[in-house]
Amino acid sequence: MGRFSRLETQPSARKADAAPGEFGGAGDYPPSEEAPPGDAGLDAPGCVQRGWRALAREDYRSALRWFSRALDLDSRRPEPWIDVALTHLLLGDHKQAQTWIGRGLIAFPEEPGLMALRAVCHARRGLLRQAMNHSDAVLERSPNLALAHVARGEVLMLADNPNQDYCFEQALKTAGGSDWMTPLVICLILRGRKQWVKALTYAIAATERNEREPALWYHVGRLRAALGQGAKAERAFEQARALCAADDPLRPKLERKADGFLLSRLKAWFGPKGKKAGKSG
Repeated sequence: MGRFSRLETQPSARKADAAPGEFGGAGDYPPSEEAPPGDAGLDAPGCVQRGWRALAREDYRSALRWFSRALDLDSRRPEPWIDVALTHLLLGDHKQAQTWIGRGLIAFPEEPGLMALRAVCHARRGLLRQAMNHSDAVLERSPNLALAHVARGEVLMLADNPNQDYCFEQALKTAGGSDWMTPLVICLILRGRKQWVKALTYAIAATERNEREPALWYHVGRLRAALGQGAKAERAFEQARALCAADDPLRPKLERKADGFLLSRLKAWFGPKGKKAGKSG
């Protein structure tokens, strides 16, 4: 896990005497009627890692269940609080994100990751000046925190400020070399705004940092397909399928993509009436 998840926390700001589950209680966590399947023996960091794999597949419900399971196991870690709030933001639900940021700040009053996401919530609500002030304060205090630069980039994007590109680039530079989560989040943010070319740049950056994660190649393929880069999209999907386990929920999507490309080639070759292109009966 890279610097994006191992966020800087001031030890003095923690409520170290709190027991796991104290902040809000298990009943206040996101919907998780039962533990996520396959969680036997996993500790909190392990659940966070599973949550990120689900998030990479845009399976946000499973991601929330994994992150909430991590909170159940140990609410004294800031990462799951941040990840729950971030997932809600990626879902477009800034109200739920704000709720979880508030709860997290009770546990970690000076946590810069939560404060950075609070700035995004302000921007989503149209409170741009307040968002700018909050993101400025976080960057001044934690200039080496990738999430602070990601949040600043989204705030500027919502303000139609072209300096968003610089902030996202700084986030990538600040993140550790094995941190694939930072470019993934930037990719999802940009794709949500239909900035396909920029999103593709960060999807590719994510694969360069974790070439064994099939979901990242899937994102590359989707974006290349959206840009009309059919052959390159197909290669990205093939790479994802080669890495995908048989029971991976992503695999059926990849099988459908492969069938779609095969059908397209057959249509191009034989033509709409089943005759080979360029040939007469």
